[in-house]
Amino acid sequence: MHAGISQVAEGNGEDFFLATVDEIVGPDDVVLDLGCGHGELTLAIAEHARTAIGVDRDSGYLALARELADERGATNVRFLELVLPHNRLPLADGSVTVVVNRRGPVAEKWLDEIRRVARPGAEVVIMHPAGGPPRPSWAEGLPGFGALPYEQVRSWVVEPLAAAGIDDYRLWWFDVPEWFATGEELRLRIAPDDHSAGWARASGLALRQQRLVARFRLPATR
Repeated sequence: MHAGISQVAEGNGEDFFLATVDEIVGPDDVVLDLGCGHGELTLAIAEHARTAIGVDRDSGYLALARELADERGATNVRFLELVLPHNRLPLADGSVTVVVNRRGPVAEKWLDEIRRVARPGAEVVIMHPAGGPPRPSWAEGLPGFGALPYEQVRSWVVEPLAAAGIDDYRLWWFDVPEWFATGEELRLRIAPDDHSAGWARASGLALRQQRLVARFRLPATR
């Protein structure tokens, strides 16, 4: 969510994901945050874990994350760059106990590496956005609309898990209203570089925020 731009109804996927991470992570855990971005979630996790490790492919985001960690005096957090196209995580085998993925890469791209770096029985919680809402009539020609169907987003999770022989998982689908007071607030969310006058015509907009959250446990033996 983007504070100050919109308001999202209670019972949304973002809040549920964060609550699930809080439930899973304990003081002895070494947590991998895959696709950590600028590190805000990684640093929040570090407050409750033994170690938090953020991995991302964007060196600019990682620089911001390290700067933020220095500002907060966080000594139990590391930020590492994922070098493409190899998709190999810069971590030792069996070195993490929990994996989180908030809007990061889909499971088929990273599940084999997660199984390598995580200990047997490690818990994993991920969240995938499901795109935006269908394009309303007033938004003809504007970017940023178009929802993804549930079955498509679900397949990003269940098909890789099935291929890996993992059947211990749970899925939650969230679809709640997200309100924008003005067209300008909507523009800041979906098209910040588009300054056309058309954005000012709409007000009191209610769109949809759709998320899929998945939680699963890796097999107890390799």
